[in-house]
Amino acid sequence: MTKPLTILVVDDVDLNRRMLDSFIRKLGHLPVLVENGLEAVEYCADTPPDMILMDIMMPVMDGFTATERIRAQLGEHWIPIIFLSAMTEQADYLHGLAVGGDDYLTKPVNLLLLSAKISVMLRIIEMQSHLSDSHLRLEQYYATNQQEQSLAQHVLERFNTAANVQQHNIKTWLKSAVHLSGDVICVARSPSGADHILLADSTGHGLVAAICCLPAIDTFHAMTQRGFAINTIAESINHKLYHTLPTGHFVAATLIAVHYEERMIAVWNGGIPCCSFLNVRGVIEKHFRSCHPPLGTMSPGGFDDELEQYRWQLDGELIVCSDGMTEARNEQQQQFGQDGVLQAARQARGQHTAQQIADAVQRHLGEQQYHDDASLVVIGCDSTQERSLPCTPGTPASAALNRWQIRLAFDAAQLKEQDCLSIVIDWLNRLQLPPAHFSAVLLIVSQLFKHALDHLLLGLNWHAGLSAARLDDYFAQRRLRLQQLQQADLAISIARDDETMLNIRLYCASSDRAPRHDSDALLDSLQHKLGHAVSLQQQAEEISVQYRLD
Repeated sequence: MTKPLTILVVDDVDLNRRMLDSFIRKLGHLPVLVENGLEAVEYCADTPPDMILMDIMMPVMDGFTATERIRAQLGEHWIPIIFLSAMTEQADYLHGLAVGGDDYLTKPVNLLLLSAKISVMLRIIEMQSHLSDSHLRLEQYYATNQQEQSLAQHVLERFNTAANVQQHNIKTWLKSAVHLSGDVICVARSPSGADHILLADSTGHGLVAAICCLPAIDTFHAMTQRGFAINTIAESINHKLYHTLPTGHFVAATLIAVHYEERMIAVWNGGIPCCSFLNVRGVIEKHFRSCHPPLGTMSPGGFDDELEQYRWQLDGELIVCSDGMTEARNEQQQQFGQDGVLQAARQARGQHTAQQIADAVQRHLGEQQYHDDASLVVIGCDSTQERSLPCTPGTPASAALNRWQIRLAFDAAQLKEQDCLSIVIDWLNRLQLPPAHFSAVLLIVSQLFKHALDHLLLGLNWHAGLSAARLDDYFAQRRLRLQQLQQADLAISIARDDETMLNIRLYCASSDRAPRHDSDALLDSLQHKLGHAVSLQQQAEEISVQYRLD
């Protein structure tokens, strides 16, 4: 049996009160007796009972008036009130219900019927108690969830934005479908001088989707800071997500590197619908297709790290957005689409393009809401964005030894099957050079390696001012010649001979007798960015670069 009820009996007749007192006690409940409506109101103000049996015709205050006042002072707290009265007219019954009564029995009271009425009210009270407990738990859960969501949003935003660099030519826009967004945008500058951008869209939305993006954010910033290329970063993110995320969860992503001085854009696109270059004349020069699966879906051995690269002819903007924007539906269920995004970009004419696109999507939606997280990044592309790499004279390299040397060598099979430049960069990170010197040495090593592989071994001339039309042919030829490479030796050494100088030597030999190109363009490129801190010598199959640390 449930706990006894406290039942307030309100009646001006002593005999009726004593009869109900005895009856209520036999049912196992606790009676409280008062003589009129005013006493009932005062009792309920101090200690509300579980149920009230209310007479109507009483001195001082009648039952109808008392019921109205009790309902008013209890507010949303409900107590069942059963009228017990000698008034038998239907109008009295209806008036009793209108002022707040829950039932109406006529005197003399049928005790069996009253017992049944009390049992019914008891069941209602128990259901209300369960509902109140559930409602309280739900409110507590909601409050706790809101607090946790706010904390998670704060941590996620700080986690990403603290590492993001602020570039005046890169504008971002994010809109979450719920409290937390499963879309993220990361921006970082590589030590090589290129801007790296990641736009990622995790499965679903909310806290789970946001958490799934954390490994991508962390890996992107860490590897960009260490100088790795975006395809290597994409491969590392895929490896981490593949072994971390549960089945059915993945991250669609586009990774972008913008080399402003070379007017080059490199893109790895795995599942992002819109990535297009729009020039200042409003012409779409290039669509970067989604030609890879989303990150986290590919086993590490099956990852394809091929980049799509493009050299822009006229300055313009790279427009990238997630499917939350392209699939935004209006009241007629029409999608905004990639065409809508690019049309809005054309109409912006390079002025506040990101906001203009976001406003156009909102106009398309009208009163409809976003059903998915939406993200947009607009990258202004012109050669004036390039900055010379910093060089801070008077800061010696922080190595434990005054003199040291590392040497890495690769044969034809390794050059074809491995990302050898990433191996070199990984070793370069272990030298613990100060950031300014690390950027400079990374630039030298990367350009030396590219010069050796593309020019000396494969016979390709990167410095020949390739047009956009010839660029695809260049990379097709590069893949073909690399696969045909039979015998080759490529070695790079970095040595610190004293406190003021690093010597970087590259040895390159091949039996394939590929055409050779002089290193004047290479030296011009390095000195343009590093000034006289760098000098270069070439002897037969060896190129030597001296970089001053003082």
